[in-house]
Amino acid sequence: MFTAKKETPQYIDDLRRARDTRTNEKTEKKAAIIIQRALQQFYHRNAVIKSLRDDIDICLKAEPPNGLELFHSTRKLLFIDKKGKDIKRFDAVCGVILRSMAEENVKSWYVSVAMNKVFAVQWIQQIKCVLQLVCEHLKDIKPDTAKGRSRVEVYLEMITIFTDYSLWKMAAKRGQSLRPILSQLCTNVTSHLVEKGMYTSLHNLLLNGLGCPHPGLTKVTLPAALALRCLSLCGLPVHMVTLFVNNMLTVPALMLHLNNMSPETCDQLKSIKILQHILVVLVDKPECHQIVFKSLNGNRALSLLCNIVHLVHLEKETIQPAELDRVMVVASELLRICFEKSGTKQSSHTTWHPVFGWFEQKSDKRYMEAMCHILKQLDLLWRREFVSLLFTPLLALTPAAEPSTTTIKKGASKSRLQKFKLFLSNISSSNNKLPSDIERRILNACSFYQLCMKCLPSSRMDFLTCISYHGDVIPKLWYFLGTLTKLNAESLSQAISNTKFEQQIDAFRLFCQVACHLIVVLDDSEFYEKEEPFRLSDLVELSHLLNHVAFHLIWKVPKSPVRDDVLHDCLLLHSVLYARDSRRQFCPDNFWLIKDLKFSAFLSEFRNKKERALKLLTELPQILPHRNRVELFRERVKTEKKALGIIREGDLPAPSSYITIHRTRLLMDGHDQLSTLTSKSLKSTVKVKFINEQGLEEAGIDEHGVFKEFLEDIVKEAFNPDLNLFKISSEGRLYPSPTSHINPHHLSYFEFLGKLLGKAVYEGIVVDVPFARFFLVQVLGHHHHTLYSPYDELPSLDPQLFKSLQDVKNYEGDVADLMLTFSWEEEFLGKLIMHELKEAGSLTPVTNENRIGYIHRLAHFRMYTQIKDQRLSFVRGFRSVIPQEWLLCFSAPELQRLISGDNVEMDVDDLRRNTEYYGGYHSSHRVIGWLWDVLRRDFSKEEKSAFLKFVTSCSRPPLLGFSHLQPKFSIRFVDIGEDQDSGDTVLSVMKGFFSVRRQQSDVRLPTASTCFNLLKLPNYGKRSTLRDKLRYAIQANAGFELS
Repeated sequence: MFTAKKETPQYIDDLRRARDTRTNEKTEKKAAIIIQRALQQFYHRNAVIKSLRDDIDICLKAEPPNGLELFHSTRKLLFIDKKGKDIKRFDAVCGVILRSMAEENVKSWYVSVAMNKVFAVQWIQQIKCVLQLVCEHLKDIKPDTAKGRSRVEVYLEMITIFTDYSLWKMAAKRGQSLRPILSQLCTNVTSHLVEKGMYTSLHNLLLNGLGCPHPGLTKVTLPAALALRCLSLCGLPVHMVTLFVNNMLTVPALMLHLNNMSPETCDQLKSIKILQHILVVLVDKPECHQIVFKSLNGNRALSLLCNIVHLVHLEKETIQPAELDRVMVVASELLRICFEKSGTKQSSHTTWHPVFGWFEQKSDKRYMEAMCHILKQLDLLWRREFVSLLFTPLLALTPAAEPSTTTIKKGASKSRLQKFKLFLSNISSSNNKLPSDIERRILNACSFYQLCMKCLPSSRMDFLTCISYHGDVIPKLWYFLGTLTKLNAESLSQAISNTKFEQQIDAFRLFCQVACHLIVVLDDSEFYEKEEPFRLSDLVELSHLLNHVAFHLIWKVPKSPVRDDVLHDCLLLHSVLYARDSRRQFCPDNFWLIKDLKFSAFLSEFRNKKERALKLLTELPQILPHRNRVELFRERVKTEKKALGIIREGDLPAPSSYITIHRTRLLMDGHDQLSTLTSKSLKSTVKVKFINEQGLEEAGIDEHGVFKEFLEDIVKEAFNPDLNLFKISSEGRLYPSPTSHINPHHLSYFEFLGKLLGKAVYEGIVVDVPFARFFLVQVLGHHHHTLYSPYDELPSLDPQLFKSLQDVKNYEGDVADLMLTFSWEEEFLGKLIMHELKEAGSLTPVTNENRIGYIHRLAHFRMYTQIKDQRLSFVRGFRSVIPQEWLLCFSAPELQRLISGDNVEMDVDDLRRNTEYYGGYHSSHRVIGWLWDVLRRDFSKEEKSAFLKFVTSCSRPPLLGFSHLQPKFSIRFVDIGEDQDSGDTVLSVMKGFFSVRRQQSDVRLPTASTCFNLLKLPNYGKRSTLRDKLRYAIQANAGFELS
């Protein structure tokens, strides 16, 4: 079944092994022959190369050099080293070639070989090859080293010599006969180098040499690296100018270094009119424009922009208006390229760039290292000379002089205002003329600077500072805007959506931004007395325009990016002017109100939470009457109370919190018990039970009156400067004490007082607590505004310090002589404490250059930093009751009115309409009639305020009138010795009505219970007696204790 496997005979295996052995031997012999041949070739080649190198070395050592032998030696070098790896010999050959060109002997000249018909063609090919290798080597050289610097000098001289025949001695000795030939020869060589990437090599060389904090190129090598002779000798052809722009002008800070190292080269650039040729390439030649702009990334575009700007700066005396327009076109496109690459925030795809912020491209290290020089060039954009250059037609305007007046009249002339309104005028008119050349150039400049601030956000403040401090730009821009007749406020929505008027919108925005930047730093003497740069009458007109335009944009114009930008700039300037007017009025009364806005329509949209109504109340509240805004505030309170269940329908009891206060520990008990209440509990009814000095509970039920009494007593104690929680300013107003920290629990008390004051405002209880304006600004949160300046508020705190800082600001000598430092010293508990206004401030002297910073830092420290912790605690407590957004519609003076009542004269008729009577008095009672008649006819405004303070503890009436006084004002009949009259019996009412009463009192003084807003009035027999007793009582501040 199974068969055995046949075995292979032994001799067959032996034969196979023998055959394999013979085959291997043959292969080894063949390989040995190949290796021997390769070795022989290698040794022979090396011998030949060595021989050639020896020949080259001998030729290089020859003195003087022989042109023909140098040609053959160079040929040998190129034969054995086509790629130029033998750098040492290649450099030596280049050096000898240059040395030969300086010899007097014709036979020594390397270029003399070109005159030999036998070798002419070979020489041309050779010099092209040599110069091409020179360009290749230039790419990688580091010119910041000594060795690299010497090589760069040799290579650049090679390119310079053999692309400009005028540098050859042959051209000088042979006269004019050879010049056409030599010119053609150099042009041929130059064209070859350009074709093979000479400009790319020079670009890399310049980038390596200038892309660092300290330039590696010298005043010799830098001009040579530009290859300007090549450019000019070829007649500045378009393709070479394109390469020059794309490779030379994209090197960071090239023109800056060139101007510093070689001013004569800058003169040469001006002589060949390089700027004009650049503008032709970038504006008039679409194909060249496309080549350049397609190759640009963010850093290259920025460098090109800066170098072009520098060229404009160098030619500022001779540049023509048409050229300036083309410059702005090119610069604007470069800015847009930069802006497209900038990111909005940090991400894995962005890197930080000092000019663009977060940048979407990886930045070349060499550009980043040269950024300090780029920034210097960028400074030219906002330098006074450059601004003057771009705004030349604007500065040439000569507006007609108008009579100056500082008197504010309600019916002030509207001529200038109407002109200015025409800036936003008649867009729909079909008869609009095209702008004149002057208008077009001014609008171009405005649009350019608007684009600069958009694309270079880190430099925005520099632009605004330069333009605003240029003495003539702002007033003449104001005049220019008044002459435009392109737009109309009623048709602004069409202007915003119509690109035809984009430049006019840019001009308006620029004016708003620059004027805002300037006005915010003007002190009161400059603004109100000197009236620089605006007259007060101009500011009134401008405020009127901004008020109406802002309202129009919010209320009538649909949302869009352009509308939002215009509105933002308009509101910034508007807020600055309104803040000035709120602090020190320069506009007429009721100036900011918009009569076209119907409050009923606004209220309807506000209740429906329409966006434009909410924005109007937040951004432009002053266009509504203050009373309406207070009504909105009270409505918000009422709505919230309903939502929290504090106000309930029917007879359901409202939630209440009870606190027990010892008369002897008023502030401590109030702090301990109210601080534990939640925000909701604090907004609910808080009922107070007093414990008297004997430790007994006082009788009575709190129906809001006792809490008001508690509030009044707390206010008197807590805001007393002797407690050192608050201090009194020079104007007699309260602000947190910087030294309150001697009480370890002071911050807790500030938070408690913030809650208590918030509760008073929430309930509409007016308290007579006059706060300093700067503190109210901080309570509102307006100090966070970028345009807020604590320096403006300093006089309300420390007028002496303000005067001293004014002297420093206006000091005409060297401020360093005053020996001031960035520090502030004050005495505390017998010790002198130093506060540094900045890091190492005590070691930083105040100089003419930094004094503005010193002034604002010191004002910020005194009004903000010193009381920061106290303010934060107070505001935290206040906002736990009153949300911040509810207060955005009030200014600082209006918040004071919300706290302490209206500052208008007391309305006697309004008080009479809202008075309740007890103890037999009624509205027709003889004594009551006398009382109202005395108040109306005999009492002055100050006496009326004193009467109001006598009966309510506050000298000001409630904001919405006496109908909102809590509790209601009441008058109670008292007889001799009847302080405890319960009143209101039927018999007492009838007796009072019929004048049948207990005996008259001509001795007793009127008294009051301010916690109940109650006047206790005896039954006087004469009107004159009532008048005299009442006047005496209010002047003596009579209360419970005086009778």
